[in-house]
Amino acid sequence: MAAPLTEGGRTVGALNVDSCEVGAFDEEDLRLLVLIANEASRVLENMWMIQQLRKKADQLQSLVLLSQDISGTRKFDEVLHTISREGLLLLSCRLSAFFLYDEKQDLLHLQCLHDEKGLRNYEETLKPGDSLLGTALRGHRQVQTRDLLRTEEHHFMDLIRSENLTSMLVTPVIFEDAPIGLLVHYIDSPHRFHDDEQMIARALADLGAIAIENARLYGRVFDSEESMRKSERLTTLGTLAAEIAHEIRNPLMVVRLLFDSLKLEEQEDEHKGKDLLVIREKLNHLEQIAGRILEFGKSRESFRKNVRVREILEDAAVLVRLKLEQSQVSLQWGNLS
Repeated sequence: MAAPLTEGGRTVGALNVDSCEVGAFDEEDLRLLVLIANEASRVLENMWMIQQLRKKADQLQSLVLLSQDISGTRKFDEVLHTISREGLLLLSCRLSAFFLYDEKQDLLHLQCLHDEKGLRNYEETLKPGDSLLGTALRGHRQVQTRDLLRTEEHHFMDLIRSENLTSMLVTPVIFEDAPIGLLVHYIDSPHRFHDDEQMIARALADLGAIAIENARLYGRVFDSEESMRKSERLTTLGTLAAEIAHEIRNPLMVVRLLFDSLKLEEQEDEHKGKDLLVIREKLNHLEQIAGRILEFGKSRESFRKNVRVREILEDAAVLVRLKLEQSQVSLQWGNLS
């Protein structure tokens, strides 16, 4: 004698009793067995609902803890890895991946791929239009398939075959209508992702979008602060250089005035005359350098000018003349234009 066990109008099993005697059961026994089977069905259904509620409670608690965790994460790559890893655990998937979207090149780059053992080393780059992933990215909606091998896919082809991946759920990660990337979950058996699973994936993607933008914003703020620190150091350096130039310029002007007051231009010795000329030129040069430093913040004009090669060589010869004479070296000039 047997009675069916039902759940939501579906037969999920049977309650069966046997006897070694012929005609051991009558209609009253069957009626009683049906009542027991109906009560058992209600108990099983309640137990299943309790199990599902506990699972949802665990998932919601995981989402709350995850939001607290990634909200304080400042590293961009760490945020992506956390989203992919937690998606694997929340949906009990075989693999979980995060594809980052490059809008300029219109490419999807695999940033991380997780399985039950952790992060896997795998590289993948593809055009959105070459894959079912592009449908979710362009349409800003979730897409799923229960038969990857029969779907015209162009991503993870070797992985799909080697891992026998069958079902896939693609969830776009969007911030203020701008696509950031895709969160993709894979299962190695035919599976239809029900509404609760899709809701968990959407919630995870939304949390991830906020965390990703926070990490990007922190990166831009950090870069701005670093630029400000560099600018501040340059400003301090410029102020210090101006003060030094000012302190140098004052005694330099005194030296030049004293040099001019000596009236040493008229020298019978040709070499001494050239030495005095070089001294005057160098004093002028030092004064120009000090003036340029002081005027650096006001002027951006180029300090370049055209000079003759012969003039440069003649100035160099004057500077090394004494050293050459001490070494008994004779310097001869060729024809220079």
